[in-house]
Amino acid sequence: MLARALSIATTSLTHRVKAVVQCYDRRMTVEEMFRDSKGTRFGMQRFWTRFAKPEQLDRLFLLAAVAVALWTAAGALALRRDPSLCLFSSARGARRSLVHIGRVETALLSQLLDAALRQIQSLLLPTQTRNFGWLT
Repeated sequence: MLARALSIATTSLTHRVKAVVQCYDRRMTVEEMFRDSKGTRFGMQRFWTRFAKPEQLDRLFLLAAVAVALWTAAGALALRRDPSLCLFSSARGARRSLVHIGRVETALLSQLLDAALRQIQSLLLPTQTRNFGWLT
């Protein structure tokens, strides 16, 4: 199977081809992060919001930035534990971003904590109410 040719334009005459490709690779990582934060398939579904005021959008983007930072950190930790999570392809490199991996991992963690909480609640004695005559 023939690979498609990729052309990258640059104005730098001093950088080597490898350095230009590494810079482009880093740029694509940033583009994928924006795709993950905006998209309706893997992202936070910003498309469905109907904010009109700039203050509302500022708060949304601040919250999104915090969420992306947490998801990226969770994805990096999960990838350190299991490198196969990125679905690496020899032809195209990693197929899942750290944000996507982090979202999946935090969802799994949330389910685990929810199950643990239900288990703890099932072990607790039922609550008892008492009536105080002097309160009526």
